[in-house]
Amino acid sequence: MVHRRMLCCIEREHNCYNGSSGKDHDASTETHFDAEDGEDTVGNAFDGIQFRKAILSTVPVVDAQARLVLPRLPVLRPHVRMAHHLRILTALFPTDNSCLKIYDLAVQKARYSETEPTETEFESGMRAYHDIIDILSEYKDDTTNTNVVSA
Repeated sequence: MVHRRMLCCIEREHNCYNGSSGKDHDASTETHFDAEDGEDTVGNAFDGIQFRKAILSTVPVVDAQARLVLPRLPVLRPHVRMAHHLRILTALFPTDNSCLKIYDLAVQKARYSETEPTETEFESGMRAYHDIIDILSEYKDDTTNTNVVSA
């Protein structure tokens, strides 16, 4: 099944190729998302948030925080799963219902899915993101305090 945005783009290209003007473009073909597809509604707690963009903007933050714990962490590559990138640090994360697994799934959905993440997927991904940041910052603070005491 072709995504709604793709159909809209194909129709626009078809109109440009055939010499039709954009003025006769029907407004009903515009893409609109429901609240469950990642587009917010007025008065919602997520008003103005683009779920995909918000989740993907957390990836460099997690990478930077992980580098504070382990400076020799390999370079983050664009298509590498976060669970694979942070595999060296997996001992820091809880094994049952790992926040790293949940975050990895949210990032994968944001990167590759044709649909926007839902509100519940966004909430769980952001909760996992905050858990990862908390764990990494606690570990960084513990190692900093240990180094200061031993010096």
